[in-house]
Amino acid sequence: MIYDPLEKLFDALDANFATDMAALVTAKGLTGITTTATIIKRQTAEVIIAKRATQPTIGFYPTTFRTNAKDQVKRDTRCIVEVVYVATGADPAAIGKQVELALESILRSVDRLAGSGAGVFGAAVEDKSIDGDLSDYYTDGEAPNYYQIGTMRIPVDDREDGL
Repeated sequence: MIYDPLEKLFDALDANFATDMAALVTAKGLTGITTTATIIKRQTAEVIIAKRATQPTIGFYPTTFRTNAKDQVKRDTRCIVEVVYVATGADPAAIGKQVELALESILRSVDRLAGSGAGVFGAAVEDKSIDGDLSDYYTDGEAPNYYQIGTMRIPVDDREDGL
């Protein structure tokens, strides 16, 4: 209901993010863009920054969910998973490009969620159902580092049966 969408998203990101990011960076003809990330389940951007996690970092966590009482065989749930990508560096323009490409790479993993098992049968199946935003650049008080955070809210559909 809530657990499975997070675990399946982690599996997809862990298996594919670095490859997808490297492919996008190459396709755009860019250099100097970090193509790997630390992936942390159940962490917000604020916690990632406060803990000084290795950058860049992908964090994700459930924000809301909608479900119904279980009928005789199943319960369908839509869980909204918020995914954040936090990057830091000395050049805000380079960080901006990195965050933009990272969000595109994360979407490629979301594309793989439907039918990935453990009851997950859909992800962002409605037209334009993923929404997101980019933070302003800001310094962390330890110049010359700049942070930028990219955020997406992704509906993931899960079916619980048998429990």
